[in-house]
Amino acid sequence: MTGALGLRFCVLACSSAALLLVAKNAGADELLGALELGLRHELVQDVDLSGDVQLRLDEGLSRIERWMPELAIGYEIGRPLTIGAGYRLIYARNARGDFEIAHRLHLQAALSFKLKPLGAKLKYRLRLQDRFERQVGEPTEHQPTLRNALELSHTAWAFLKPFVSGEHYLSLDELEDSPTRRWKFMLGVQHEVGAAELELYYRLDVPVGNDDPNRHMIGLGMRIDI
Repeated sequence: MTGALGLRFCVLACSSAALLLVAKNAGADELLGALELGLRHELVQDVDLSGDVQLRLDEGLSRIERWMPELAIGYEIGRPLTIGAGYRLIYARNARGDFEIAHRLHLQAALSFKLKPLGAKLKYRLRLQDRFERQVGEPTEHQPTLRNALELSHTAWAFLKPFVSGEHYLSLDELEDSPTRRWKFMLGVQHEVGAAELELYYRLDVPVGNDDPNRHMIGLGMRIDI
């Protein structure tokens, strides 16, 4: 089983490298990489505790641009509703290349529906989050955001689950001006091997209302149920 897991992970890694090359040759505005590792445990029936860490690589893929450990809990109230909460600690480089600390808290609710005739699943998630940080001698800066995400995945195949999603970020502190902060689109595949789930995805971040470039990201992750 270990050998099979390693082989499949290598296949996803090679696919990720190929997607990075394609995106780079396509003239991406800003090309980033992401690596994720997570653990999930069922505390009691219908209550899951998860912890993960994500590393994001800068445009040259030569150094860590930020790393973010996160802890979350989810409760399945009953099909199709799940609620949850989480905390993320963010270590991100500033313009000088030094790491600075920020925090993010979120509350969310998700609805999932099986589309049996299509062999697919439709999921809608509503998340309220606040990202905040504080510099010495300055007031705490808050960034409250409402996120609406819609995901469609194909579940009929036992060995592979492709998915596509879109997400809208609404800035709650700028409702009178231009509240849309950005859009996020993802295309990827998931593959389960025993207690582990491997994921490969392409992500496009489109900022709104500023001069930041579009961000193209190739991510590779693994989540293990323990």
